[in-house]
Amino acid sequence: PSKSHLTPSQSIRHVGFIWDTVRFTVSVPPEKVEALKVLCSSAISRPISLRFLAKIIGTIDSFKFGCPIAPLHYRSLQLDLVKHLSPTPDWNSLLVLSPSACSDLFWWLECDLDLRPARLTSFSPSHRMETDASLVGW
Repeated sequence: PSKSHLTPSQSIRHVGFIWDTVRFTVSVPPEKVEALKVLCSSAISRPISLRFLAKIIGTIDSFKFGCPIAPLHYRSLQLDLVKHLSPTPDWNSLLVLSPSACSDLFWWLECDLDLRPARLTSFSPSHRMETDASLVGW
């Protein structure tokens, strides 16, 4: 009973996301975005450990189901992590983030708490383009 919703609802929280059955969307709860902003603000001003960088990347990666543009804003962080990994990495070693990785962090610091949600319905194109430019074929 403690895990059940006994009253009908058009929007519920389940597995860390907000599922909206009216708009057919899945979104990241604002408090998760706020928690990420706290991580980003502490990483922007000082050297951070590989472990802390991996935590930030993992948090952003977990958003991708509810925010399809999330992967666009952690690639530079991933590159910094990969550059500092070795066959036997010291996860407590410190690194200074590159300017492009810092710009990823700034994006998350400046984003709205209500990120654009992911659609549950499949994409349907509104236009179709065809061409037959070759005189010979394939």
